[in-house]
Amino acid sequence: MLSPILHGVAGVVLAFALSSSNAQASMICGPREALVATLTDHYDEKQESVGLSGNGLLMEFFTSTSGSWTILLSSPQGSSCIIATGDSWQRTAEPGAGV
Repeated sequence: MLSPILHGVAGVVLAFALSSSNAQASMICGPREALVATLTDHYDEKQESVGLSGNGLLMEFFTSTSGSWTILLSSPQGSSCIIATGDSWQRTAEPGAGV
C-alpha cells in the first residue's frame, strides 16, 4: 500500500517543482552520494524515511535534531535532486501505532 501512496506523492511533488517558473534555479541536482554527504556534513541531517515509487524513483526524507528537513528524489541512473527543504520538522506517531 505504501508504494502507490509514495508514487502519488512523488508525482505531485515533482509536478509542483517542475511547474514553478524558476524550478531549475530552486532545485539542486547532482550525484546522490555528494548530496547526501552535504546534508550529513553541513546540515547534520540523517535519513528519516525512504520509499520507492512504481516508476523506480527513490524518495528520501532527511531530518536533523534542530528541525531542518530535506526531500531528496533519485533516479535509478543515480542522478538526484533536492526538491524541498524546510524547518520545524516534527515526528508524529510511528506508522501503525494509531493516531
